[in-house]
Amino acid sequence: MGLAASQARFLAITARKANCELQSMQIAQDKLSITNELTEATEDYQSALNATKLIWDSDGTGEYTYNVSYNLLMTPSAANMYDPYLVTDASGRIALTTAMANAAAAAGIDPKGGTQQSEAGRQGFINALVNAGVITGSTGNTVLDNAYSESAGVGGIPLDKTTAYAVSNETLANILSDDAYNLGLPDYSVSIDPEKDNYGIVINTSTSPTRGEAFENLTIGDLLNNNYVLTYGGNDNENVAPGSTGFSEFMQQVIGTGDYESNTGSIFGKIAHTLTDLLGISEPNLQALEYAYNKIMMSYTEELAYDAGKPGSTPDARKSAVNSANRYNTVCYTRDDNLNKKQNAYIAVNLSNLVSSFLTYYAQQVTSSDYSAGRLDENCYYVTDDMTYMYELANANAVTEKDLLITDFYNSLYNNICANGWTAAYGDYLEDDNFLQNALKNGQLFISVLATDGYYYQEVYNDNGYLVEITDDDAIAQAELEFEIIKSKLNAKEEKLDIDMKNVDMEISSLTTEYDTVKNLISKNIEKVFTMFQS
Repeated sequence: MGLAASQARFLAITARKANCELQSMQIAQDKLSITNELTEATEDYQSALNATKLIWDSDGTGEYTYNVSYNLLMTPSAANMYDPYLVTDASGRIALTTAMANAAAAAGIDPKGGTQQSEAGRQGFINALVNAGVITGSTGNTVLDNAYSESAGVGGIPLDKTTAYAVSNETLANILSDDAYNLGLPDYSVSIDPEKDNYGIVINTSTSPTRGEAFENLTIGDLLNNNYVLTYGGNDNENVAPGSTGFSEFMQQVIGTGDYESNTGSIFGKIAHTLTDLLGISEPNLQALEYAYNKIMMSYTEELAYDAGKPGSTPDARKSAVNSANRYNTVCYTRDDNLNKKQNAYIAVNLSNLVSSFLTYYAQQVTSSDYSAGRLDENCYYVTDDMTYMYELANANAVTEKDLLITDFYNSLYNNICANGWTAAYGDYLEDDNFLQNALKNGQLFISVLATDGYYYQEVYNDNGYLVEITDDDAIAQAELEFEIIKSKLNAKEEKLDIDMKNVDMEISSLTTEYDTVKNLISKNIEKVFTMFQS
């Protein structure tokens, strides 16, 4: 029984040892897999360090850029100077999204090309684009209201694309800094009692709040480039308090009264009509400007902000008015009194905030944005603080020219689809910016540009001055984050395997010792049995 028991024990130990050795091999294999995964992640990270993306440089300076998208390339807008490109495949067919492809099919345009274009065909194509939601009904009407040209984009004389254009906030401010946009403030004064310092005084708080600063040449551009506050007041509270004659005269000369058309004599009236001449001689811009005018008239007349100074702090009255005007988009009234003795009182308007508020209300109507004109230290986000915002400027013929440019593009698009055909192979993937950019970079897709001879010609993406390839910092940062996460997980897994390996090695060592002991015991038992029988 002793020998049999030892042999059974020996077999059990052998099995356990073999199982431990198998575990050791599996752990070693897992560690090798971790090494391979880490190597692969490292290679991916190294590749990501070379990641690039395409941007649209609207003016060639690199200051105002946009992410390249299908809509940016294929839709006329201020960003592309109403001169968009056509996205094409290697055979020259126009690459269309699913909705646009359905519109082309509904208009009876053969995907292979060679379709005879016509005014009726153009009308069917535009109506199909409207029905598919690709363009608005307003854009569709604009195109259909203008003449169709069978040669647009296929040999016709290209229209001048410089008549409708866009400018940045910086450029707009520079334009408005011209002497032609002088506010005429030398003629401005409210004189209730000149002996008591009741004149309007402009203070530029961007430098130092110097009282009595000269403002003979102050322009609207100066208001945008700096921070100007207009103050009025003196030693008599009653003459400048809300409801007083002085306050009414101040409001009349600064903000004005009446409807949009009639308010031309006040400072704000001059600003509003000047910006209307620059930005909005037609709908929807004119409607947006009238909306901005009404918002200003409401906020500056119905939401008066009070900020009373400390009793007896006479020297702080004007400063208190200025500080309040800097925080609010309204007229601010302040006073220094102890309720028993009348002392200084002032009203103030931040003229720079006035212009920024007006432009912000305008931008709210022409774009879907989160711009807001509120209290500056709470929820204010002026459009003038957005360096990427572009204003469409108008001239005497801007409405006609812009409509013609939009019409010209859709005429060109229709003519090129008819002549060269179209493809829906990429479908809605075209609306994925990453897919589109990769397709342009690897040669799956091309851009076709209108040349001076009136035809569209294919170009690779880096042959164009507006499409610029830059390092994709966001992609690199994302890749670095993903690499660190993968490395952290693999390191944790490897540490666990190291612990498992140590435990297995210890068990193998223990089993080896026990294995040798039982083996020796069996050998002695066998030797003892043979010795007994020999005797």
